[in-house]
Amino acid sequence: MLKKAVISPNVQTKLLLALATLAGCSSPQLPAPVVTSTTLPTAVAAPIIAQPVIPDTDLASYALKLKALGPQSIQAEVAQLRQQSREAPTYVNRLRLAMALWISNGDDLEIQTLADSSQAAAADSPLRGIGLLLASISAERRRNRELVTTSHSRSQEARRSQESQQARLEALQRQIDELERKLAALREMEKSLIQRP
Repeated sequence: MLKKAVISPNVQTKLLLALATLAGCSSPQLPAPVVTSTTLPTAVAAPIIAQPVIPDTDLASYALKLKALGPQSIQAEVAQLRQQSREAPTYVNRLRLAMALWISNGDDLEIQTLADSSQAAAADSPLRGIGLLLASISAERRRNRELVTTSHSRSQEARRSQESQQARLEALQRQIDELERKLAALREMEKSLIQRP
Protein backbone atom coordinates (compact mmCIF):
# COMPACT_ATOMS: atom_id res chain seq x y z
CA MET A 1 0.00 0.00 0.00
CA LEU A 2 1.55 3.28 -1.09
CA LYS A 3 1.46 5.99 1.54
CA LYS A 4 1.50 9.59 0.43
CA ALA A 5 4.02 11.94 1.95
CA VAL A 6 2.25 14.53 4.05
CA ILE A 7 3.52 18.08 3.87
CA SER A 8 2.26 20.56 6.41
CA PRO A 9 0.14 23.45 5.12
CA ASN A 10 2.74 25.94 6.33
CA VAL A 11 5.48 24.26 4.25
CA GLN A 12 3.16 24.05 1.24
CA THR A 13 2.41 27.77 1.47
CA LYS A 14 6.10 28.64 1.72
CA LEU A 15 6.96 26.45 -1.28
CA LEU A 16 4.17 27.95 -3.36
CA LEU A 17 5.26 31.47 -2.50
CA ALA A 18 8.85 30.56 -3.37
CA LEU A 19 7.65 29.18 -6.70
CA ALA A 20 5.68 32.29 -7.43
CA THR A 21 8.53 34.57 -6.37
CA LEU A 22 10.90 32.79 -8.72
CA ALA A 23 8.64 33.77 -11.59
CA GLY A 24 9.67 37.39 -11.20
CA CYS A 25 13.32 36.87 -10.25
CA SER A 26 14.78 37.28 -13.69
CA SER A 27 13.76 39.44 -16.57
CA PRO A 28 14.18 38.71 -20.25
CA GLN A 29 16.88 40.51 -22.20
CA LEU A 30 15.40 43.59 -23.82
CA PRO A 31 16.88 44.77 -27.12
CA ALA A 32 18.99 47.90 -27.02
CA PRO A 33 17.12 51.07 -28.03
CA VAL A 34 17.61 52.10 -31.62
CA VAL A 35 18.94 55.66 -32.05
CA THR A 36 17.58 57.24 -35.20
CA SER A 37 19.16 60.67 -35.02
CA THR A 38 22.85 61.42 -35.28
CA THR A 39 22.81 64.28 -32.79
CA LEU A 40 23.04 63.39 -29.16
CA PRO A 41 21.12 65.37 -26.60
CA THR A 42 23.21 67.12 -23.99
CA ALA A 43 21.58 65.43 -21.01
CA VAL A 44 20.23 61.93 -21.45
CA ALA A 45 18.10 60.59 -18.63
CA ALA A 46 18.47 56.92 -17.90
CA PRO A 47 15.54 55.08 -19.39
CA ILE A 48 13.10 53.58 -16.93
CA ILE A 49 12.65 49.96 -17.79
CA ALA A 50 9.58 48.47 -16.23
CA GLN A 51 9.51 44.84 -15.27
CA PRO A 52 7.90 43.11 -18.22
CA VAL A 53 4.43 41.86 -17.52
CA ILE A 54 3.83 38.38 -18.77
CA PRO A 55 0.14 38.09 -19.51
CA ASP A 56 -1.85 35.57 -17.53
CA THR A 57 1.13 34.33 -15.53
CA ASP A 58 0.59 35.79 -12.09
CA LEU A 59 1.49 32.49 -10.50
CA ALA A 60 1.81 33.90 -6.98
CA SER A 61 -1.87 34.77 -6.76
CA TYR A 62 -2.74 31.55 -8.56
CA ALA A 63 -0.73 29.54 -6.01
CA LEU A 64 -2.55 31.25 -3.16
CA LYS A 65 -5.87 30.60 -4.89
CA LEU A 66 -5.01 26.89 -5.16
CA LYS A 67 -3.95 26.77 -1.53
CA ALA A 68 -7.33 28.16 -0.46
CA LEU A 69 -9.31 25.53 -2.41
CA GLY A 70 -10.72 22.41 -0.80
CA PRO A 71 -9.87 18.91 -2.04
CA GLN A 72 -12.89 18.61 -4.35
CA SER A 73 -12.36 22.08 -5.78
CA ILE A 74 -8.70 21.29 -6.46
CA GLN A 75 -9.71 18.11 -8.30
CA ALA A 76 -12.14 20.15 -10.41
CA GLU A 77 -9.37 22.70 -11.06
CA VAL A 78 -6.99 19.88 -12.09
CA ALA A 79 -9.59 18.55 -14.55
CA GLN A 80 -10.10 22.04 -15.99
CA LEU A 81 -6.34 22.60 -16.28
CA ARG A 82 -5.88 19.24 -18.01
CA GLN A 83 -8.46 20.34 -20.58
CA GLN A 84 -6.74 23.72 -21.01
CA SER A 85 -3.36 22.01 -21.42
CA ARG A 86 -4.77 19.79 -24.16
CA GLU A 87 -6.37 22.72 -25.96
CA ALA A 88 -3.50 25.17 -25.51
CA PRO A 89 -0.31 23.38 -24.44
CA THR A 90 1.59 26.48 -23.32
CA TYR A 91 4.26 26.31 -20.66
CA VAL A 92 2.12 28.50 -18.39
CA ASN A 93 -0.76 26.03 -18.58
CA ARG A 94 1.64 23.15 -17.90
CA LEU A 95 3.09 24.97 -14.89
CA ARG A 96 -0.36 25.69 -13.51
CA LEU A 97 -1.35 22.05 -13.94
CA ALA A 98 1.88 20.92 -12.27
CA MET A 99 1.24 23.29 -9.34
CA ALA A 100 -2.35 22.08 -8.94
CA LEU A 101 -1.24 18.44 -9.08
CA TRP A 102 1.48 19.11 -6.54
CA ILE A 103 -0.96 20.71 -4.10
CA SER A 104 -3.44 17.88 -4.56
CA ASN A 105 -0.68 15.28 -3.92
CA GLY A 106 -0.98 14.09 -7.50
CA ASP A 107 1.31 11.78 -9.41
CA ASP A 108 4.87 13.02 -8.91
CA LEU A 109 6.08 11.56 -12.19
CA GLU A 110 3.41 13.50 -14.08
CA ILE A 111 4.29 16.68 -12.18
CA GLN A 112 7.96 16.19 -12.97
CA THR A 113 7.20 15.58 -16.66
CA LEU A 114 5.02 18.69 -16.87
CA ALA A 115 7.59 20.82 -15.08
CA ASP A 116 10.45 19.50 -17.23
CA SER A 117 8.55 20.17 -20.45
CA SER A 118 7.64 23.68 -19.30
CA GLN A 119 11.30 24.32 -18.43
CA ALA A 120 12.35 23.42 -21.95
CA ALA A 121 9.62 25.56 -23.51
CA ALA A 122 10.33 28.53 -21.25
CA ALA A 123 14.10 28.60 -21.72
CA ASP A 124 14.27 32.40 -21.85
CA SER A 125 11.33 33.07 -19.55
CA PRO A 126 11.46 34.04 -15.89
CA LEU A 127 9.09 31.14 -15.28
CA ARG A 128 11.82 28.61 -16.05
CA GLY A 129 12.89 28.66 -12.39
CA ILE A 130 9.43 27.63 -11.26
CA GLY A 131 9.54 24.64 -13.60
CA LEU A 132 12.95 23.68 -12.28
CA LEU A 133 11.81 23.98 -8.66
CA LEU A 134 8.61 22.00 -9.27
CA ALA A 135 10.56 19.27 -11.06
CA SER A 136 13.11 18.97 -8.28
CA ILE A 137 10.62 18.95 -5.38
CA SER A 138 8.42 16.39 -7.14
CA ALA A 139 11.44 14.19 -7.79
CA GLU A 140 12.38 14.49 -4.14
CA ARG A 141 8.83 13.74 -2.99
CA ARG A 142 8.75 10.72 -5.32
CA ARG A 143 12.02 9.41 -3.85
CA ASN A 144 10.64 9.93 -0.34
CA ARG A 145 7.46 8.05 -1.18
CA GLU A 146 9.51 5.19 -2.63
CA LEU A 147 11.61 5.10 0.54
CA VAL A 148 8.47 5.00 2.68
CA THR A 149 7.06 2.19 0.54
CA THR A 150 10.32 0.24 0.70
CA SER A 151 10.67 0.65 4.46
CA HIS A 152 7.00 -0.27 4.94
CA SER A 153 7.40 -3.46 2.91
CA ARG A 154 10.61 -4.32 4.78
CA SER A 155 8.91 -3.84 8.13
CA GLN A 156 5.99 -6.04 7.01
CA GLU A 157 8.44 -8.68 5.83
CA ALA A 158 10.30 -8.53 9.16
CA ARG A 159 7.01 -8.81 11.04
CA ARG A 160 5.98 -11.85 8.98
CA SER A 161 9.39 -13.42 9.58
CA GLN A 162 9.08 -12.78 13.30
CA GLU A 163 5.58 -14.27 13.34
CA SER A 164 6.75 -17.42 11.52
CA GLN A 165 9.68 -17.80 13.94
CA GLN A 166 7.27 -17.39 16.84
CA ALA A 167 5.01 -20.08 15.34
CA ARG A 168 8.00 -22.45 14.95
CA LEU A 169 9.06 -21.81 18.55
CA GLU A 170 5.54 -22.52 19.78
CA ALA A 171 5.44 -25.76 17.74
CA LEU A 172 8.82 -26.82 19.18
CA GLN A 173 7.62 -26.02 22.70
CA ARG A 174 4.52 -28.19 22.14
CA GLN A 175 6.74 -31.04 20.91
CA ILE A 176 8.99 -30.65 23.97
CA ASP A 177 5.97 -30.67 26.30
CA GLU A 178 4.59 -33.79 24.56
CA LEU A 179 7.97 -35.57 24.79
CA GLU A 180 8.25 -34.67 28.48
CA ARG A 181 4.77 -36.13 29.11
CA LYS A 182 5.76 -39.33 27.28
CA LEU A 183 9.04 -39.51 29.22
CA ALA A 184 7.19 -39.06 32.48
CA ALA A 185 4.74 -41.80 31.47
CA LEU A 186 7.66 -44.13 30.58
CA ARG A 187 9.31 -43.47 33.96
CA GLU A 188 6.05 -44.30 35.72
CA MET A 189 5.82 -47.51 33.71
CA GLU A 190 9.45 -48.32 34.57
CA LYS A 191 8.81 -47.77 38.29
CA SER A 192 5.74 -49.94 38.18
CA LEU A 193 7.68 -52.72 36.40
CA ILE A 194 10.52 -52.54 38.92
CA GLN A 195 8.12 -52.73 41.86
CA ARG A 196 6.45 -55.88 40.57
CA PRO A 197 7.61 -59.10 42.10
